[in-house]
Amino acid sequence: MTTDESISIDADSKFFKGNQSELELLLKDISMSAASAKKAGLLLLERSCQPVSYDDSVLIFPALFNIALAAEIQMKYTLLCSEEIVYPKKTQFVYLSSKKIKCPKIHNLKDLFNLLPEQMRDSIRSEVNELMPEEKEGNWGVSSFDDELESCSNYFEEIRYYYEQPLAKVLPIWFLPEFCKAIFRQDPDRGKRCRAFTKGNGVIMGEFNW
Repeated sequence: MTTDESISIDADSKFFKGNQSELELLLKDISMSAASAKKAGLLLLERSCQPVSYDDSVLIFPALFNIALAAEIQMKYTLLCSEEIVYPKKTQFVYLSSKKIKCPKIHNLKDLFNLLPEQMRDSIRSEVNELMPEEKEGNWGVSSFDDELESCSNYFEEIRYYYEQPLAKVLPIWFLPEFCKAIFRQDPDRGKRCRAFTKGNGVIMGEFNW
């Protein structure tokens, strides 16, 4: 990515340094939203894969929606935590916290993944590839990491209108959950932060696997 095709948000990082309490509160809120979507998605996925009725089997759609949403929010959280991120020039933003902090208005998982630091991308790719089943018939259509990510990059939008999609489209039942979990594993301190946040704000969450 060349300089004339990108813009930097380094100016925003200066705002972060001068407003730590406001930034920390915002980031914890985003972090908890991502974790909640992930937990809901994985619980729904487990129920849909072991259905006791037809109603259970169709839970696969809200399950994948929540998992895709969790992956999206967690990647945006990572971008906001970074000191400097370079975005494509045509990137649109939404402004948070009295319009002082900007967040990329991107839902495409592949586009967000490509914005992550290279070392983090390599780690996520490596973790998912280690778990990826061998290519063979009847294996839920699993192929390469890039092909799988490409196929489910727009699931945040597509899964809401699944009835409009081609019937032959394979649901990313294996790849998307493992991709999402690998993204979360890049932030090993999230549990400590979230528990401190809920305790400090009088929120009783019980045991929660953030």
